[in-house]
Amino acid sequence: MVLFLKMSMANFNTLQAKEMIGSLSDNLQKIYYENNAQIIEFADFPEVAESSSVIIEGTPVFTNAKEQFNGFIMVPIHGGGMAMIPIIEQYEVYKIEEDEQQKVFVAHIKGKEKLPPKKVKLGGVIKSMSTDKKNGNNSGRFLEIQYYSERFNERF
Repeated sequence: MVLFLKMSMANFNTLQAKEMIGSLSDNLQKIYYENNAQIIEFADFPEVAESSSVIIEGTPVFTNAKEQFNGFIMVPIHGGGMAMIPIIEQYEVYKIEEDEQQKVFVAHIKGKEKLPPKKVKLGGVIKSMSTDKKNGNNSGRFLEIQYYSERFNERF
């Protein structure tokens, strides 16, 4: 919920943002500051801790990333335990890149509306894949998209 609020305030100036946060109850303000999403640049992505909520701008390009993106995610199963599921079965994978050295893979749950191929603001949680040890592949980290906005250059 904090990520959604942060994205909805993306075009606010400092005064507007302070007024919005100030209108929240003390308890909600505490939750907001404890769980505040970071607005990051491409270069910052590798340094941000896993499970952090972040917002990044870019143009998502759909990729058939089975070769590059063949890691697994751990999914809890009923009755306890975890199952390893190939990430490509759960998500549609996109990449956003600033240049060839700085790219971020983003994963959007299959069955939801596809991400538009234009500049958007993406909000989500940084996650890591388990590696495919058999093939020696470690695709690393990705951003699991929870929200996106096409209107970030406009004032609401």
